[in-house]
Amino acid sequence: MIKTILGAAAALAIATGGAYAGNISIVTQAGIANGQLTVQGPSNNFSYISQTGLANGASVGQLGANQQATVQFGVGNQAQTGQVGANISQTVQSGLFNQSTTGQLGVLNGASTTQLGTGNYSSTTQVGLGNSSQTIQVN
Repeated sequence: MIKTILGAAAALAIATGGAYAGNISIVTQAGIANGQLTVQGPSNNFSYISQTGLANGASVGQLGANQQATVQFGVGNQAQTGQVGANISQTVQSGLFNQSTTGQLGVLNGASTTQLGTGNYSSTTQVGLGNSSQTIQVN
């Protein structure tokens, strides 16, 4: 219940346009041997990671005023997100041994990656202003 309230409070802070100061990182994990690393530089970054299953991994690096969410269900899924500037990304993976990498440098870039199944791989790189990407893989 507390995690749900904290998540709602963080989402509200972002929706109100910077009503918080500093960085926010929320991580929930259920299962065995899930791992995560979040590194946030000075400013207003937001990171949410949720992992359920076995041996899932996520890493996030943020510098600027970025927002990212990673949600993984299954076994051996890996997600990396690097953001510099003011960008938004989300990654959802469900299944086995999926791999996603998102890199954003600039402002107002948006990336969404959804992978369902086994052995999907995606890499998204955005440099500049106002780029948009949506990747959906199902097998």
